[in-house]
Amino acid sequence: SKETSIKKDTYNIAVMLPFIVEKLQPNLYKKGNQFVIDVYDGALKAQKDLEQKGINIKLFAYDTEKSRAKTVALLEKQEMMGMDLFVGPLYPDPSRVASDFSLRNRINMFNPISSNQQVIGQNPFSFLYHASDATQARTAAQYVVENETNKNTMIFYGGSEKDSIKAHIF
Repeated sequence: SKETSIKKDTYNIAVMLPFIVEKLQPNLYKKGNQFVIDVYDGALKAQKDLEQKGINIKLFAYDTEKSRAKTVALLEKQEMMGMDLFVGPLYPDPSRVASDFSLRNRINMFNPISSNQQVIGQNPFSFLYHASDATQARTAAQYVVENETNKNTMIFYGGSEKDSIKAHIF
């Protein structure tokens, strides 16, 4: 069962990001999807750091193009069953498709940029790199309970959904 962690000699990681390769230009200017390139660059650096510690990672880059259909086609590739982890996809439709695949095949996945709990839903194999807004609020509240002697508290928050969620949970 993939629910039990198994130590392996090499781990395969599918990096499923919207590289949108056909629109990339070989120039020195910032790209429209620079953050995607930065995420992948970070993965390459982490791969090198882990290799120096004796942990072997094979990265496989896949361009989701922000497309549900493209993501479905990628997940139909036989090689996807040999992946130990999916990084991404980032956008809602491709992410839902990958999450269904992750759950069905018990392959872990994580979103490297979101803190929105809805991104992972009820999939126990899906993770956020950043703590969810709800987790941040619960942790802050617990800190106040444990460390503040003045129990009179006011919560100031903006009008965004994220602020409302945090304020309600806090």
